[in-house]
Amino acid sequence: MWATALALWGLVATTNRTQRRNKGPPISNEPVFVIDFENVRGKSGFVLSHQRTLEALKVWSHGKQVVLATDHGDVSSSFVLPEFSMVFCGNHRKADDCIVNDILPMLTTATENHLVLRTIVITGDRPLMQRCQRVSRFIEIGSPIRLL
Repeated sequence: MWATALALWGLVATTNRTQRRNKGPPISNEPVFVIDFENVRGKSGFVLSHQRTLEALKVWSHGKQVVLATDHGDVSSSFVLPEFSMVFCGNHRKADDCIVNDILPMLTTATENHLVLRTIVITGDRPLMQRCQRVSRFIEIGSPIRLL
């Protein structure tokens, strides 16, 4: 979970300053896109390589707040890159678990599951969509087809 915290630190820190100033949980006009990376590749039939998908997402994410979550990695880790943040969930967890258990709770308030930041999860995975909606009914779901 510490890896996810690092990836989201800049987004949440900025929002927390705004929240203290406004005395309430703000909803940013600019959404945070949380992308199920392997699901996006899967929608292409895995024709797109990791490299090609990352290159396409770099272009698409320009000017957006984006967190990519992927199933892979020897250990749970994250990287904050100029284009987006990347969370590797490690060998024992899937991206779905990182998204639902780590990333989304950091983007919601502790009470009433209101979003601190407008959040759009990009996935075509129906069980993940349902799990996200259980975290907060305000989470939006986006189609990975639009990214391809």
